[in-house]
Amino acid sequence: MSQQFGFDRLVEICSCTHEKARQSAPRTIDRWSVVRNWLFGWFIVEYEQKGADRAEYGGQTLSKLSAALQGGIGRGGVSVDALEKMRRFYMVYEHTLSAASDAEKSATLSRISPSLSPRVPIRPSELAEKISLGWSHYVTLLSVVNPDARRFY
Repeated sequence: MSQQFGFDRLVEICSCTHEKARQSAPRTIDRWSVVRNWLFGWFIVEYEQKGADRAEYGGQTLSKLSAALQGGIGRGGVSVDALEKMRRFYMVYEHTLSAASDAEKSATLSRISPSLSPRVPIRPSELAEKISLGWSHYVTLLSVVNPDARRFY
């Protein structure tokens, strides 16, 4: 660093760095919420299509999952309606957001939690890079029935 790097400059660049990080935190959190919601949707679809006890297909799955998650992670965003949106979000954006090759589809949840190992269609970090909108925007787009119109928006 140059000789002009005095204490005032140190304070200035530390303050500037803090402010940039503070400003980007909400967007980062929202992006990872979208990733989480897409993955939850994928988990639900996989369970309903391949789960051993899938006889509960329909309302019971989401009701039971909502109750179980509220006990473990709290009430935020795991209502039956929210889980239904997550399932629909995955189904609508499955190919748009994952678009992974078969080789890439071998990523596992062990990257999220070592105790889990089902195959996921894309690594969460790669999915996060493809997220261009916030969760509320995607929810709004889910109401657009025409797929071409949805892609346009």
